[in-house]
Amino acid sequence: MKNIVQVVWSLGIAVSAMIWIVHSEQQLTGSCSSDCAVKDIQVLLRPGKIYEISFSKPLPVFEKKTYVLEARGGTPIRHEWLGGRVKILKQSSTVVRFKTLTLKEALREAELNNKQFPDAPVDLDFVRYEYEHGAPFSLDYTAITSSRLVAEKRLMFSVETERSRRQARQVVVKDRGIEIIPVAAQANKEVPVRFFLTPIGKDKTFYIMPLDRCPNPGTIATSGR
Repeated sequence: MKNIVQVVWSLGIAVSAMIWIVHSEQQLTGSCSSDCAVKDIQVLLRPGKIYEISFSKPLPVFEKKTYVLEARGGTPIRHEWLGGRVKILKQSSTVVRFKTLTLKEALREAELNNKQFPDAPVDLDFVRYEYEHGAPFSLDYTAITSSRLVAEKRLMFSVETERSRRQARQVVVKDRGIEIIPVAAQANKEVPVRFFLTPIGKDKTFYIMPLDRCPNPGTIATSGR
């Protein structure tokens, strides 16, 4: 009788362990389509990888001899995607493709900036901190005139590290990509646009952080950019 009880008890532990493993795997993996929406800062981007963002509505960008007129005063204005810790590879009215910089590339860029603009230095320690803990990657849909720059739409992404991956949920992107919702305030709210992010290449995996584990957008420093 004692042996039977021990066997049943052992089987119970084994079954419980299997259920826990399956549940854990379900929490860490999943699939996502264009119907899946997450905050931009929840998405972990891998340094050195290429991504593309498509738009639900056209966002005009500057082309030779093409201008969009400001509503007030008719001042010539152009729109362009500008990046923080990213290299813009392609931009049109329907997509923007970019490559995230590695830490080495970002430090090299910062050092070059400090040589060219010594009065506005970039803090190299801040750059390192961003790549270890923060949200270094950003994309701004910027309105440019002769006198000012206005980021009409801003997207921010967290960095993928071994530590952040352990806290994240893994999803495989299908169809159009994963919909991302900007957490930053949008200067131009008159043109509501949905954004869809997809990785370029064979690996279609994203890691999505719980929102309460993400960097606080209100405390992300921009002076070090």
